[in-house]
Amino acid sequence: SNPGDTTTTANDHIFVNVSNANKVAVLNIDSSGAKLVKYIDSGKNPVHIYQDPSGKIWSMNDGTSGVDTINSSCSAAGVGSVTIIQDGAKGATDPASVIKNLCIGKGHHKAIFTSSPKRAFISNISDSSISVVDNEPTSGTYLTVISTISLGAGAGPHGFSYSSMSGKVYISAQTAGTIIAVSASSLTTETISTTKSGPSVVSPNGQYIAIPGKDTTTDSNHLIGKI
Repeated sequence: SNPGDTTTTANDHIFVNVSNANKVAVLNIDSSGAKLVKYIDSGKNPVHIYQDPSGKIWSMNDGTSGVDTINSSCSAAGVGSVTIIQDGAKGATDPASVIKNLCIGKGHHKAIFTSSPKRAFISNISDSSISVVDNEPTSGTYLTVISTISLGAGAGPHGFSYSSMSGKVYISAQTAGTIIAVSASSLTTETISTTKSGPSVVSPNGQYIAIPGKDTTTDSNHLIGKI
């Protein structure tokens, strides 16, 4: 079955991406342990999975050579998808349901969520772009892709951090070896030169970004020994 990422919720549920089966497994935790309750159909090859600040589950579906089949509009070259799932109440007979499937860009995906404004940023590594999804429930464009940001050929975005202090998302353009900062509100971008870049993390106060040096093009071990 090749299980991928896992996330747990405050309602005592476990969500596991089952990559080879194109499904998300949902488990319930109670006094007797963890029990498999149901499977949810996702897009092709779900790998990473996230929980946003409101508790929704986001399954990142990498597709096959940039093709996904969760709905007809995603069944085209250069397209992947994300499956958005509603977490059910604690102890519910049916602990989860699909809210929406969205078509996004091509390749492996990671995601991060911003608080002001409420948006989801999803990286599309193969076409060097970022899909921006409106995540504000009161908005008329809620859970739709409101922008696709091109980062330029060969950027290879893979991983994010978000600073509430600056209001920016910091994208690891891992192939290019740079960090691209994107304003969460205006979606304007700027490139920050680094020696090499891997997935970054932000300090709790939002003031500092730590980036492990990685070289994915000339060093098979990806190590350059710098932060």
